[in-house]
Amino acid sequence: MGKKIFSMLLLMFSITTYSTDYYVNASKGSNTNSGTSINSPWQSLSMINELSLQAGDRILLSAGDEHFGNLELADVQGTKANPIVITSYTPNEKQTPTHAHINAKGHLAGVLLIDSRYVDISNLSISANGGIFPEKSARLTAKLKKRKAKLHRVGILVLTIDKGNYGNINIDNVEVKNIFANNSGFSRSYQETTSANGTQEYGFGMYFISYKNTQLSHVTVNNSRVSNVSHTGIKFNGKLSISDVTLSNNKVFDTGGPGMQMSGVSHSHVHHNEVNGSGSNKDTRNWARGSGMWTWGSSNIIVEHNKFLNANGPGDSAGFHIDFNCKNIIVQYNLSANNAGGFLEILGNNYNNAYRYNVSVNDGYRVKKKGVAFQEGKTFWLSGFVGSEVKNNKRRPKKRHGPYNSYIYNNTIFVKNAITAKVAVTRVAQGAV
Repeated sequence: MGKKIFSMLLLMFSITTYSTDYYVNASKGSNTNSGTSINSPWQSLSMINELSLQAGDRILLSAGDEHFGNLELADVQGTKANPIVITSYTPNEKQTPTHAHINAKGHLAGVLLIDSRYVDISNLSISANGGIFPEKSARLTAKLKKRKAKLHRVGILVLTIDKGNYGNINIDNVEVKNIFANNSGFSRSYQETTSANGTQEYGFGMYFISYKNTQLSHVTVNNSRVSNVSHTGIKFNGKLSISDVTLSNNKVFDTGGPGMQMSGVSHSHVHHNEVNGSGSNKDTRNWARGSGMWTWGSSNIIVEHNKFLNANGPGDSAGFHIDFNCKNIIVQYNLSANNAGGFLEILGNNYNNAYRYNVSVNDGYRVKKKGVAFQEGKTFWLSGFVGSEVKNNKRRPKKRHGPYNSYIYNNTIFVKNAITAKVAVTRVAQGAV
C-alpha cells in the first residue's frame, strides 16, 4: 500500500507544471538579469520573444515606462485555470499604478499573437506611429507559408494560421492609439477613399484574422480605448470561422476607417460601446471613410446599447450598417447621431435582420457631389447591392437581390429642418416590415 501511494505522489509531481513571472523594466532593467524577479528584470521586450511560455506564465511590464519594440508570441497555450497573462506591474510600491506603454514604431504590431489559446492582455498602452514598414519576422513568414496575406500595422494583432481551434483571448483595460503605417505628411487620394476598403497600407487598432481551416472563438475586448488610427479601430476577419465575440464598454474615437467591423463572425454580442468620429479626416494618413460599425458575411449578432456618433466619409459612413451576406443581425437600443451616411443601411443577400428601439438624430446629411461624396446620405436605405465582379476586363456590379425579411420597428428618428430626410428601398427587396 505504501509503494502505491508513493508511486501516485511521484506521478503527480512529475506532471506538475510551474508558472513563471517574467519582468521587463525599460528604465532600470538589464538583459543580463534573470528576468524572473522584480529585483532582477530584463530591459528589452525582445527577451520575452525568445521564451517558450507555459500555462500560467505572466509577462509583466513596468508601469509608467515606454517599452520600445514589440511582443511576438506564437503557439502559446494557456489553460482556463492558468491563462498566459500580459500586463503591467508597479515597480515602486509608492508609485500610482499606470499602464506600461509599448512603442512599436517600425514594427508590424505592438502585440502579435499567433495560433494561441487562453491569453489575457490588460493594463497596457500601445502605439505604433509610422516608421519603416517591416518585413514579416522569420517565424511569421514560416507560419504563413502559402497563405495569401496582406498585413497592416496593428496595435494588437491576433492570427490563427495553422489548422486548429484557438481562442479564449481576453483584452481588458487596454489603450491603443496613434497607429499609422506611414510617417506624418503622407496623404491619401480621393480615389483611395472611394475604393472598397482601401488598397494601401494602413494602421489598425486591434485586428483578429482567422485563416482557412482555423477557428477562433471566445474573444473579449472590454473596457478599452482605441483612438487615432488610420483605418479600423477593432476588426475581425474570418470565413464564419470566428465566433463568440464580446465587445463591451469600449470607446473608439477618431478612426480613419470604421470604428468596429466584423466579417465572417457569428454568435456574438456588441454592447455598451461608444464609437465617435469614424471615417475621421483629421490626419492626412487616414482612409477618411467609415461607418460606426458594420458587418459582412456574419450571423447571429446582437448589437445593443451602443452610441454611434459623427461618422464621416464620401460613401457608407452610417451609424451602423449591415453589408451583404448577413443573417440574424439585431440592432437595438442604440443611439445613432450626426452620421453622414445615415441611420439604417441594409445591403443585398441579407436575411432576417432587424433594427428596433433605436434613436436616430440628424443622420444622413451627406450631399452627393463629384470629387467630394459619391453617395447621397439617407436616413433609411435598403440596397440590393451584393458586390462586384470582373467581366470582359471591366468590374461591374453583380445582379442585385434582397435584402429579405428586414424587420424595422419602434425606432425614433429626429431630423432637423436643414437636412432633407431621404428613404430609398430597392425594387428587389422582399419582406420588409
